Amino acid sequence: MTLAPAPRPDNEDRRVQVVQNTGIIDTNQGDMFRVYCEIAKDLLDYDAAIFSLFDSEDQCHIAKIGMPNSDPDTKGNRNTSLCAYVLLQTEPLLIPNICEHDVYNKSPAVQSGEFTGAYAGFPVINKDNYALGTLCMLNWVPKVTSPDKVELVKKLTKRIAHQLDTHTEQKEVTSQKIMKAMDTFFDRFESSNNRDFRNFMSLFSGLPVHASKLQMFVEAGLCEVDDNDRGKLTTQGQKFQVEMGLQTKVLNKVRVEGDAAESMVNDMLSQLETL
Repeated sequence: MTLAPAPRPDNEDRRVQVVQNTGIIDTNQGDMFRVYCEIAKDLLDYDAAIFSLFDSEDQCHIAKIGMPNSDPDTKGNRNTSLCAYVLLQTEPLLIPNICEHDVYNKSPAVQSGEFTGAYAGFPVINKDNYALGTLCMLNWVPKVTSPDKVELVKKLTKRIAHQLDTHTEQKEVTSQKIMKAMDTFFDRFESSNNRDFRNFMSLFSGLPVHASKLQMFVEAGLCEVDDNDRGKLTTQGQKFQVEMGLQTKVLNKVRVEGDAAESMVNDMLSQLETL
């Protein structure tokens, strides 16, 4: 007899939407969560740790350490996942010897002999009480986990939840800024199109824009062209940038991470196309 799929939480539809709003899944952002896996693994003295988010169908591995396959952004079947049961709890699921557990010993991984040790699963619950994912530890042999260490890992999961909430809030603020920038731009350049908007955003994001694409901005006094046929914002252009709500300090990180600048412009245009 195989372990039945974990029931969906009562707030599943909204929970999945909140997970999607984090923008973490399928974006290869595991590095900023890997440290939590390392700390949790060391605190409990376990062999492996996995931080996952759960969408409607999958257990999406965001970061993991100590696993045979530690590649980020892999996915597991939610219907066969032991961690999916952790989503239903507010307290950790601690199993010293999974082979001796009356219910969870029917997990496919246990039945196949792939996993026969100790398990510790902690729900990651955000500020609105949605269980977005889990931080789970595996030990290849049975092991009893000390209560004081469990409390420390619970505090760690709160830090993960806070980081997810902060990431989502920053993403929402960015969306609001994008909408303001679009409104301001198209109010001034009524006959312009998406490509013109992209060119202007690329200009002050530090991406190269050829002079042939900047004529309307040169005529408006917002930019000038250097000897290499590359555009540069004038004082008026910088003021218009501020008017759009995209001050230079907001873009400092984008300038450091050139790929992020390209991504930001693409995101802006994607949102524009949905209007």
